Amino acid sequence: MHIGPAKTGTSSLQEVLFEHRDTLLANGYDYPGFGRHAQMLLLPGHHGIPARLQQFHEVPPGVIENLAALPDNRTVIFSSENLAHIGAEGVRILIEALDPEDLEIVYYARRWDHLLPSVWQELVKHGNSRTFLEFLNTQVSAPMASIYLNYLKCLEPWAKVVGPRRLRIFSYDMMVAAGDDIVTHFCREVLGLKLDIAEERRENRRQTPENTEILRLLNKMAFAGRPPSPAVRFALTRKREELADDLAEIATGMKPYLQQVRPYPVFLYDHLERMFLKTFGNRVENLSEEGRLLKDHTVANTPYVSQDYLLEGGMIERFRALLDALGPF
Repeated sequence: MHIGPAKTGTSSLQEVLFEHRDTLLANGYDYPGFGRHAQMLLLPGHHGIPARLQQFHEVPPGVIENLAALPDNRTVIFSSENLAHIGAEGVRILIEALDPEDLEIVYYARRWDHLLPSVWQELVKHGNSRTFLEFLNTQVSAPMASIYLNYLKCLEPWAKVVGPRRLRIFSYDMMVAAGDDIVTHFCREVLGLKLDIAEERRENRRQTPENTEILRLLNKMAFAGRPPSPAVRFALTRKREELADDLAEIATGMKPYLQQVRPYPVFLYDHLERMFLKTFGNRVENLSEEGRLLKDHTVANTPYVSQDYLLEGGMIERFRALLDALGPF
């Protein structure tokens, strides 16, 4: 059971496992096609399982029946980053329904100064309109309540239900420092396999601060008072070539307002790491030689666009014209 979390290469891993199902089957593993979200069937992750658990407190119809039909000698792999957030009750319902003969829970812990900007950008892609500083303030003002800063909120519900010995935790950044990516590492360390994988795997590349800010403000204008969605991003993708000059002009106008911020103070990193290692340090399989999650304990600054760019003459009008060209929403 691979539970993520998000922004640790989960999509790449799920794509590769789905594409190599025949090879996995030949080695006794089954990455099933069932358990995916009914409205996101193009995504190979098993996102329908946590979605059903969170909404209806039950396993999706058909999952148990499909599992029962599989040969007994197969090890089944489920993967969804959303499984990290189903809570103890969701874990209990899932485990009671699956009733596995054996179980491993796999989790990759990523350094927070890289994770937070990546999470914020992903939220903007899905329609969120909070600025980066607003997002940071929400996380850092109550770090132990943050699902992104406090790994314990994700792992303790699983440990409570299945026991901590079922957890296999890896430092994402120690993995990267060793020259691995999550696909190679997961296949080798968890499955004991080496898949023949093409090098041109797709990765979720980080957008420039200017492009993220353009999308964020368009989200704000399009969904004011309404539930957000990725609709603006989809429209931008379809019309990016047609609107390339307008987008470039807006991005150029933002450049003088590029700033940098440290996502959190170093002492907060030390506190979060200490709390995590105190509870689950003996479950992390690739700690540094000093017994820590990282070799480098500095905090990297994150670039963002200051909102002062909106005071530039004609900037709001450019955004309104851009939204008209993309909409309606």
